[in-house]
Amino acid sequence: MQLTEVTILKAKCELASQSLFDYCKIRDSEEFYNEKDAPYLEKICQGIQEFEYDDNELLIVNMPPRHGKSRTATNSASWLLGRNPKYKIMTGTYNTLFKDWIHDTLYQGYGSKTTYYTKSRGILRKTVHPYTSNW
Repeated sequence: MQLTEVTILKAKCELASQSLFDYCKIRDSEEFYNEKDAPYLEKICQGIQEFEYDDNELLIVNMPPRHGKSRTATNSASWLLGRNPKYKIMTGTYNTLFKDWIHDTLYQGYGSKTTYYTKSRGILRKTVHPYTSNW
């Protein structure tokens, strides 16, 4: 039995709805988020997932430059809001250019709540998070 591209995409979206790391691979880049070259990114994603349900109110990720902190934080905010649009998420940055990049990545091009989608690869957010498609 041969799997079609649609079947593979549906399976990836189902994984992405449950796993932040898989969501990052779909939304961003499978080349950047891979277990072989950057296993620490998978651990960060697991830590963020655990943080969603623990009693802590603050999560700080501290790593050297160019290790994917900003990409993962932005993807995390998008993934968490897809799971629960009532979450309150705050991001901080050291300069205006980075602030604008975060804003553009999360919000620009999404327009209204009914057209809220993941820009990268054109995958509809309601495919990954089908129960939040009404917000």
